[in-house]
Amino acid sequence: MTHDAATTFLTSRDAGRLIQRTPAAIRRAAALGLLQPVAMTSAGERLYRPEDVLAYARQIEARRRGGCGMTRTGAIVRAEIAAVRRRCAELETAWAVNRSEVPPQELGDLYLRLDILNAEIAALEEDDA
Repeated sequence: MTHDAATTFLTSRDAGRLIQRTPAAIRRAAALGLLQPVAMTSAGERLYRPEDVLAYARQIEARRRGGCGMTRTGAIVRAEIAAVRRRCAELETAWAVNRSEVPPQELGDLYLRLDILNAEIAALEEDDA
């Protein structure tokens, strides 16, 4: 834990301990925008407010109670991955035929979205374990 005047910040390890998740799960949640670090140490370690970590834990629990368990959420994300991959294939084919008709930015955005979705799947699988 790191202290700043009257504020206590948690490292990924401390945040994981608080809500019974691994530090990697905490970092993935941050990468997905589900948990926002408020600061970084000089060594580059992300720091989180305890109340934000607890709110994230409540989101996980609400998702499970709401009938959208990790398996169902994973199926939804995998379907989105398949759709993004199909669109990438369409754009790559169009790009190969006529480079001027495919906006390269869209393809780059889709690949970024794939990376995010794959990280989400990894986080879901870890949460399910």
